[in-house]
Amino acid sequence: MLSDLHAGPIAGAAALDAIVALAEASGCCSAVLNGDIAEGPVAARSADVAPLLRLARLPDGAYFVPGNHEYYNTEGRGGGRAEALRWTEWWASQG
Repeated sequence: MLSDLHAGPIAGAAALDAIVALAEASGCCSAVLNGDIAEGPVAARSADVAPLLRLARLPDGAYFVPGNHEYYNTEGRGGGRAEALRWTEWWASQG
């Protein structure tokens, strides 16, 4: 389970790449991205979280659950709830 990565201002693509490499090397069968994965709206942070997409290749895949920071993205179109839904849809669209 990966949580509170806050991709963007705290952890960039290089840091997430290293985290994914550790998960892959540990023999994990699946991964749960348990909230607060990105710090910002999809439009601003999807490139930052891209290394995490490799986790979908684990034998049983990867799963995303939004956390409170996904809801804090109030600058997104429609406010925080709409942006949390966009993150959920974005993860689902990535496989």
